[in-house]
Amino acid sequence: MAFELASVPPGEDRPRRLGPLEQQAQAELESFGRADTLAGGVVLALARRLDQAGPMDTGSGFAALAKELRAAMTVALAGAEQEADPIDQVRKQREQKQRGRAR
Repeated sequence: MAFELASVPPGEDRPRRLGPLEQQAQAELESFGRADTLAGGVVLALARRLDQAGPMDTGSGFAALAKELRAAMTVALAGAEQEADPIDQVRKQREQKQRGRAR
């Protein structure tokens, strides 16, 4: 018995739209420079699944996924510092120099 691989339907190569939770998770991960990590991928997969929840999903299943999303986000952001705005970086450097002169 031979199996055939299903061909990709036309138009499947266009970018898909992100749901609201996935968009927010992506933005938060990117602000900490963690969007392209394994832990970040887990966060995005969970957010995507929550965005796609349908009428067949139970409340307890939804709650369990939400709990896992929170835990995964904690792991993904552990030890990360939010990437600073370039203006904030310059201010921080200036303040550090001023503190050095004051000593």
